[in-house]
Amino acid sequence: MIKIIETLGVANKSLASESRDSVESETLLKATKIEKNFGNTPVLKGISLTANRGDIITLIGSSGSGKSTFLRCLNLLEQPDGGELEVHGQKIGFKNTRHGRAPENDRHVQWMRSRVAMVFQNFNLWAHMTLLENIVEAPIHVLGVSKSKAYEHAHSLLERVGLAERSEHYPSQLSGGQQQRGAIARALAMNPDVMLFDEPTSALDPELVGDVLRVIRSLKEEGRTMILVTHEMQFAEDVSTKIMYLNQGKVEEVGTPSQIFGHPSSARLRQFLSTR
Repeated sequence: MIKIIETLGVANKSLASESRDSVESETLLKATKIEKNFGNTPVLKGISLTANRGDIITLIGSSGSGKSTFLRCLNLLEQPDGGELEVHGQKIGFKNTRHGRAPENDRHVQWMRSRVAMVFQNFNLWAHMTLLENIVEAPIHVLGVSKSKAYEHAHSLLERVGLAERSEHYPSQLSGGQQQRGAIARALAMNPDVMLFDEPTSALDPELVGDVLRVIRSLKEEGRTMILVTHEMQFAEDVSTKIMYLNQGKVEEVGTPSQIFGHPSSARLRQFLSTR
């Protein structure tokens, strides 16, 4: 069960079943001055982000700039060493322990994870389960959804991502692009408020990238709130409401796609874009 929660970014039944309709704040996720160290090496040096409903925020930057680590901190798959996190205006409290900084209340973490789902670079589908079983696992066992409703919803999601005929296939029987679209369907099965995408196309063959990007683009069209890490610059320019350029663990420049790609002010950003 721990693996289910960590992989899907979901909560226990009592917290995850709270109605989304009761949430009035337009700010869905807020991170303030997030810091993260690996040993004595600072990886994140005070990064802040605010995601409002319908925002699509893309993090760009060179490998090692802290993009994926920051994304994992937003879902507490990595524990921040400093800074604050808020979901719908509710702060996720932290405490200092002998093992380092940790969330002070597991229920707050579970509540937060019920609203924030993550799609990983390497799909993370369970190899011993069919695609359909992968999708229904958490709704049934974490959210307490009935099997009939979970399977009905899963079939509709598979149809939506173009995998209706692959429902009984195992991950090993699917292409990388099909696995990633299945992973997106699995995240959608939790009805998250915010979706995190960690380089969702970087592990795919070039001919498979387009199918995954089309699914993500369809999520934009329905108003989903998303935070993406990607090296697909044209896609980032097309779909994003905001671009954040990270360099050496800091936000070096932030702006609209037209500002970032059309009129970058940072010399490092101009150099980064020239190599894309």
